[in-house]
Amino acid sequence: MDLQSSPSIATLRTALDVPEGTLIGNHHRVLIQRTRGLIHTVKFVSKPRPGTCVAFAFGLSNDPVYKTIAQDFGRKVFAGKRFVEWMIRHRLQEIDPAKIGSLVLYFSGSDWRHIGTETGLHQVTSQWGTYPIYEHGRCEVPERYGDVVRFFDKPPPGQALADFLDYARSEGVSNEAIKAIIAEEARPLRRK
Repeated sequence: MDLQSSPSIATLRTALDVPEGTLIGNHHRVLIQRTRGLIHTVKFVSKPRPGTCVAFAFGLSNDPVYKTIAQDFGRKVFAGKRFVEWMIRHRLQEIDPAKIGSLVLYFSGSDWRHIGTETGLHQVTSQWGTYPIYEHGRCEVPERYGDVVRFFDKPPPGQALADFLDYARSEGVSNEAIKAIIAEEARPLRRK
């Protein structure tokens, strides 16, 4: 589905495209400055979670098993673009129309760019890269996130980690390594 477009939406989307390199702590302030005088529903929800929009949307940001894998293996196996593309090919079920709780994926042409969760009628909650988490209208995203949206059923809690582990295996992480990480993360902390 193409994102709604109008001169005012185009102006807003350009303004929401905060320059790369903006300090994470300054992102919200810069966003407010850039959108002053423009009508929108973008609301700051919280500081960013570890990772990016993908880990946040799939509920992986604070999972210790996910974080260990993402930080290990040369930092090449994590919930990013390759994981999203793998999920689209192997696990996600496309739906239309969106429903509360479904995944909203943004594309530039056929190139995936961003992900969030439908949290209200045409409202999405998403982490903007490594920047804060915002609630926003479906069309109220930075221009670089593309002009096409597609909707998918969101995996239930726990399933996203299982899917990520299958993806990690497809990227060469061994079953033995995964079992060792799960066992290590399940161990209670030792007191000194």
